[in-house]
Amino acid sequence: MHAVGVVRFVAALAAALLLAAGPQPASADARGAAVDACYRVKRSADQLLGKLGPVACLPGATDDPERYDLIVIARQPLFTATPTRRAFVVVVAGAVGRLVNARHHDVLRDLWLTDARLVQQRRAYVLPAAVAAETQGAVKAGRMALEDMYFRLELEMQSRHLRD
Repeated sequence: MHAVGVVRFVAALAAALLLAAGPQPASADARGAAVDACYRVKRSADQLLGKLGPVACLPGATDDPERYDLIVIARQPLFTATPTRRAFVVVVAGAVGRLVNARHHDVLRDLWLTDARLVQQRRAYVLPAAVAAETQGAVKAGRMALEDMYFRLELEMQSRHLRD
């Protein structure tokens, strides 16, 4: 990505985050959990996605001060092609599911997935964190194949326009 592309990406990302966020979480515990979750999800996604490029992860506020959303943005247009979309969705949902299942907490509400192209269109795909946790747990226990995980995630994801 050249310098102009990076500037446009950051500007679109900032606009999307400001539009998607509601009131800021009130408690330091919720903010700390949100930042920690983003760090862990980003690290896992960057390692597993490799050449598909790094992701950005930012916590998003919700209307409940004790809960938060995660906004994960691929710097490449990964939703354009099915193989890259599949890899992005499964890797990020798996990382979020592992985190939720390991911590046994319910402070994470939704996972917002988008990429550089969709951010410019003010669109994202939203997946309940509980579905990510359920499918990740099923795959880990051998009750679900990765392909079935992807199809379940696709069924549950909803396309949303970011608020104006």
